[in-house]
Amino acid sequence: LYSIGFKLSTILSLGFIEPFRKTWPAIFFPKAQDGDAKEVFSRFATYFLLAGSIVSVFIICISDHLIQLMGSREYWNAYAVVPILVSSVLIHGFQATINLGLFVKNKTKYAPLIVICGAVSNIVFNALLIPRYGMIGAGTGTMLSHIVMLVLTYGINQKIYPIHYEYRRLSQLALAYIFIWIVNYSVHIQSFWWAIPFKAILFVSFILILFITRFFTDRELEVMKETYLKYSSLVLKRAG
Repeated sequence: LYSIGFKLSTILSLGFIEPFRKTWPAIFFPKAQDGDAKEVFSRFATYFLLAGSIVSVFIICISDHLIQLMGSREYWNAYAVVPILVSSVLIHGFQATINLGLFVKNKTKYAPLIVICGAVSNIVFNALLIPRYGMIGAGTGTMLSHIVMLVLTYGINQKIYPIHYEYRRLSQLALAYIFIWIVNYSVHIQSFWWAIPFKAILFVSFILILFITRFFTDRELEVMKETYLKYSSLVLKRAG
């Protein structure tokens, strides 16, 4: 069951996180020399978490019925661990966006410390949680170890290369994400055809929450409006 849940979480990893992690150094190294580098890095962290959260929420919303399509009934309970593993992958990816100071200031000696602490904490959490909670404990242990690595990465990098991140917007994303996670877990619709509109509404609700809570800046809303008008006019021209 855990293996099936893990395979679904790799959709986020292979399709979004890993391509980013491979290209990110080539982006931030040249940018670090510019005067507005820290402001750009701060905004980029927000955009990364936004994009990653949208993909993660989509996977979480479709995971249970996707598993039903993939396998027989005895595997259907694997959906319970998917949100935990997807969130773990997202946290791991977000860690890379804030792990800048070690490389910009050539302080990579701290990198092994972060990895070792993550590995040790993973073993400890698994030893404590797996005997009692099984696959949920395994997923939670992995997620908690990634949180440990994220906290360590943030603390070390802030001392070496301090960046003022958009904490309000990051918190809005996290709260909206957790809300959708809770609703998706709490409401389980057996009928596939009734579940489709519910999941669609749930996914759209994540975006609506961000609009309602004024997550997007006036400039971002203006850019989205301009983009919509541009592409809608192109569609109308081709249709005509």
